[in-house]
Amino acid sequence: MKKRSKIIITALLVLSLFFSVTGCSLSNNSNNSVSNNTNSSVSNNNSTDTNTATSTSSAVSNEIITGSKDESMFSSGDTKEITDSEYDGEIDLSTLTSNYTINTAGTYHVTGSSTDYQLIISTPDTETKNVHLVLDNVTMTNSKTACIYVVNSEKTIIHLVGNNTITTTYSTKVADGTSYIDGAIHAKDDLTITGEGKMVVNSKLHGIVCKNDLKITGGTVIINSAEKGIDANDSVRISDGDITITTTAGDGIHIENSDNDAFFYMEGGSLNIDSAYDGIDLSTSDKLFTGYFSLVGGEINIKAGGGYTKSTSSSNSTKGIKSDNELVISGGSVTINSSDDALHAASTITITDGILDLKTGDDGIHSDTKSIINGGTITINAHEGIEGKQVEINGGTMTIVASDDGINASTNITVNGGYIDITMGNGDVDGIDSNGTFTQTGGFIIARVSGVNEMAAPLDTDGTVKITGGTFIALGAFNTSNSTTSIPSVRWGESSFGGGNMGFGRGGMGGGMVGPGQSQSSSTASFQVGTYTVSGTDITFTLTTTYSNLAIVSDKLSVGTSYTLYLNGSSCKTWSQSQTSVTAS
Repeated sequence: MKKRSKIIITALLVLSLFFSVTGCSLSNNSNNSVSNNTNSSVSNNNSTDTNTATSTSSAVSNEIITGSKDESMFSSGDTKEITDSEYDGEIDLSTLTSNYTINTAGTYHVTGSSTDYQLIISTPDTETKNVHLVLDNVTMTNSKTACIYVVNSEKTIIHLVGNNTITTTYSTKVADGTSYIDGAIHAKDDLTITGEGKMVVNSKLHGIVCKNDLKITGGTVIINSAEKGIDANDSVRISDGDITITTTAGDGIHIENSDNDAFFYMEGGSLNIDSAYDGIDLSTSDKLFTGYFSLVGGEINIKAGGGYTKSTSSSNSTKGIKSDNELVISGGSVTINSSDDALHAASTITITDGILDLKTGDDGIHSDTKSIINGGTITINAHEGIEGKQVEINGGTMTIVASDDGINASTNITVNGGYIDITMGNGDVDGIDSNGTFTQTGGFIIARVSGVNEMAAPLDTDGTVKITGGTFIALGAFNTSNSTTSIPSVRWGESSFGGGNMGFGRGGMGGGMVGPGQSQSSSTASFQVGTYTVSGTDITFTLTTTYSNLAIVSDKLSVGTSYTLYLNGSSCKTWSQSQTSVTAS
C-alpha cells in the first residue's frame, strides 16, 4: 500500500453493461468487448470497501510481538464479497490481442483464457480506492512475463470464483525499469487474495511476488514453483483459506525487507508447504530491521528439505520456520518435518498455546537467545529437542524423543511448571543438559536414558542443580552429588556410590563424574515395562522399556511417611521416607 493515511472508500456505483474507456485502457486491442455475465457471481452482503482498519504501514505491532490476535491486520475490503451487480467492467481474456491495462479503481469481472497476454493494474498515485479483480474460471498462460502485474495500486484484491489457473513458463527474470518481474503474479503494491473459489499458480520462477503486504483471507490457493512459492517484502498475513505450496528450489514463503521490519501473521485457515529450502523464512538484509513470526490460529503443515531423514544442506537452509527475530506461537497447530531445525529464531521463541508436532534431523526448537514454553502441547522427535542460550518452561505438555540432548542450554535451564516427558537413546546423550545451572521450582519431569554409558545421564549440568518443587523422575545412570534438593527423594540403583544429597547427573554438578572402570549399574533393581504409581500421591509414569535405575525427587513425598510403588496396580517396591534423601532396595 502507499504510505499515506487511508480514507473510507464509499460503495462502488453500479455502472451500465459497458464502461467508459477511462475505466480500462487497451493497447492496440479493438476486439475486446464488454459483456455482462449474470451467471457468474460472488455471494455478497457487504457493499463497503474501506481500508481504515488496516495499519498505514508495515510496522510490527505489539500484538505480533506478544502473539495476540491483532484486529488491525485486515480491513473490511480484504474480505469484501461481491455480486455481479457491482461490476464496473467485464474483461473477457479470450478476446485479447494485446496486454490489458486497468488504470481506474473499481470492480472487474474477468473470464475466459489467454496466452502470452498480461493483465496490468496501474492506477494513479492519487487513487485511494481499491482495484477488485473477480477471477471467474480464468486460465492464463505466459511464456514471457507475469500473467498478472500490479504496477501501482492502493490495493489490488483478487476474488476467486470457480477454478482458475495461472501458469508462467519463463525462467529468467524480466527487467522492468529499475526493478524486475519474476513471479507468475507480481505485485509492486498491496495484494489480497480472497473468495470461495480456487486458483492454481504454476511458475518456473516464484509463484506470487508482492513487494508490500500480501494477505490471504479466503479461497483455495495452490502454488507450484521452481523457486519461492510466495516472495513478499513487508508481510504475509493469513486469516482464512486453504493454501498449498510446493517448491523445487526455494523457500515456501520468503519475507525479506531492507528498510522496515518484516513479519508473518496467521490467525486462521490452513497452510501446507513442501519446500526444497526453508518452509517459512523471515529475514532482512539490513540488520537495523528484523523479521517476526506470529501464529495466533490456523493450521500449518511443513515439509522442508525433504524431511527429517535427509541430510542438512551445507549451502541452503532447510528449516521449518526461521525468523530473524521473535518467533511466537499462541494458538493453532504446527506440524513440521524438516531436515534442519523445525523452529529457529535469532531472538526469543515463545510458545504459549497451540499443538506442535515437530520432527527434524536437527533441533526441534532452537533459539539463539531464549526458548520460553508457557503452554501448549508439544511433541518433538529430533537430534536435540529444545535448545537455547536459556530455556524457561512454565507450562504446557512436552513429549521429547531425541538422539542427543532432550533439552540443552548454554547458560541455564529453569522449570517452573508444565509436564515434560523425555526419552533418550544410547550413547553420549542427556535428558537435560545445561552448561550452566538447572533450577526446578515446579512441574513434572520424567527423563529416560536407555542403556549403560558413563557419558549419559537424565540430568547433566556444569553448574549447580537446585530443585525446590515439582517432581523429577530420572531413569538411567546417575550418581550422588552436592546438588541442592530441599524436597524428598528416593532412588533405586547405583548403591555402591554411597549416600549424600540426591543426585542423578554426571560431571560438574558438584559431584564427581563416574570415572573409567566404575560401574554404571551396580544394582540388581529392575523396572519393567508398564504404568507406575506412588501410593498417597498423584505421581504416575509409564515405561516402554526396562531400566535398572530409578530416582524420584518430588514435593509430593513427605519425610516420615511410608510409600508403595505400584506397577500396573500391583505392589513392586516399598520404602520409608525416613529422611529427605533415601536409597531404597
